[in-house]
Amino acid sequence: MTPSQVTFEIRGTLLPGEVFAICGSCDALGNWSPQNAVALLPENETGGESMLWKATIVLTRGVSVQYRYFKGCFLEPKTIGGPCQVIVHKWETHLQPRSITPLESEIIIDDGQFGIHNGVETLDSGWLTCQTEIRLRLHYSEKPPVSITKKNLKKSRFRVKLTLEGLEEDDDDRVSPTVLHKMSNSLEISLISDNEFKCRHSQPECGYGLQPDRWTEYSIQTMEPDNLELIFDFFEEDLSEHVVQGDALPGHVGTACLLSSTIAESGKSAGILTLPIMSRNSRKTIGKVRVDYIIIKPLPGYSCDMKSSFSKYWKPRTPLDVGHRGAGNSTTTAQLAKVQENTIASLRNAASHTILCVLCLFHHRIYDWMPEQPNIFQVEQLERLKQELPELKSCLCPTVSRFVPSSLCGEPGIHVDANGIDNVESA
Repeated sequence: MTPSQVTFEIRGTLLPGEVFAICGSCDALGNWSPQNAVALLPENETGGESMLWKATIVLTRGVSVQYRYFKGCFLEPKTIGGPCQVIVHKWETHLQPRSITPLESEIIIDDGQFGIHNGVETLDSGWLTCQTEIRLRLHYSEKPPVSITKKNLKKSRFRVKLTLEGLEEDDDDRVSPTVLHKMSNSLEISLISDNEFKCRHSQPECGYGLQPDRWTEYSIQTMEPDNLELIFDFFEEDLSEHVVQGDALPGHVGTACLLSSTIAESGKSAGILTLPIMSRNSRKTIGKVRVDYIIIKPLPGYSCDMKSSFSKYWKPRTPLDVGHRGAGNSTTTAQLAKVQENTIASLRNAASHTILCVLCLFHHRIYDWMPEQPNIFQVEQLERLKQELPELKSCLCPTVSRFVPSSLCGEPGIHVDANGIDNVESA
C-alpha cells in the first residue's frame, strides 16, 4: 500500500484546556472512536479570534476516508499504555461527514472553520464518557423559586449568580499516585422560554434575572461530583441610586450554599432541594430557594462513536399533522378533556390542515387477532366514522387489511395500512 501524508487544517476558537481533534473511518483516525482520535496542534499562538490548528497523518493512497472534527479535553489514561480518557464538548454532526481520497504523496486539506461543512454549520454537544453532569434548575412552574421573609424584599425581583468551588483535599490525597489528572469543572447556563433559548458559559457580575416565563438551568460537568461547593448569590433586581454608589456589591441580598455530597448522600438521581438563604451581613436566614436537580452519569458498558449522527438529525421540512385515535385517559382525570372521545375531532382537525393523516383506525381492534371473526362493536364504530367523516367513505370494507388512499391524505403515492405508512419517501 502506498502511503500519503495528509495535513488537516481547521480554524476555530477554544476554551482554556480544550483542543481540536480529528476522528475518522480508518485505523490512523481511530475508527470513529474519540478515545483513539488524533489531536491537532496550534500553528501559532497569536491567531486572533480564530486560530489555525494542524495535524499530519499518514493515510493509504487511493482509499476514501470519512472523518469529523471535535473539540474537547484529553485526560491521562487510567492505566499505563491504555487509551486516553476523552471529554467531547462539541462535535460535527453533519448527516454526511467530511471525506477525502488522497491521490498524492503529500496533500494539505484546508477544512476552513470548525463545524462548517459545505456551507452548513452543524454542531452538537458531546456525550458523557467519564464525567458526571449535575443540572440545577430555577423556575416558576409551581411557585416562585425564591422566597424572602424580610418585608422590604418581599416584592423585589432577584438576579442569581452560581459559583463553583472545589472542596479542599488533604495533602496526602493530592500526592497519591492513584489520583488521575482531572478535567476542570465546567459550567453552562441556559435561559429557556417559550420563544427563546440562550446558552452561556459566563455570567454577568450580578448573574441573570429570574423571570416567571423563563427557566434558568445550570449544567455542571465534573470528575468529582461529590466534591463541589455550589454557591448561589442573590442580588436585588431594582436598585436605587444611593445603594449602587455606596455598596461594593450593589444589591447583594444573601447567599445559599449547596454541597454536592448532600445530593449523593440522598441516594436519588433527581429531586427538589430547599436551601436557606443567609443574609450577607448578619448571616441570619432571610429566606429560601427551591432548586430542582438531576444527576446524569454515563451508561456503564456502553460507548458512543462518531460514525453516524442520525439520532441528532432532523430533516428541514414542515412537520406533518397526524390524526390519532385517542388521547389516553380523558374521562376519570381531575381535569376532563374538552373532547373526551376525540377520534372524529382529531381526524377533522388534521383534514382541515390538508396534511397527511394516518388512517390506522381500528384494524387491530376490529380483528382482535382473528380476521375471520371481526369485533362487531368496532365494525359499527368504523361505519359510524364513515358516516360522520365523508372523507373516509373511499376506504374499503373493514375486512380488508389495507385501506386505499382517500382525499384526506392528499398524497396518492402513499399507501396506508394498519401498521402505518408503506411508502414514506414521498411524504
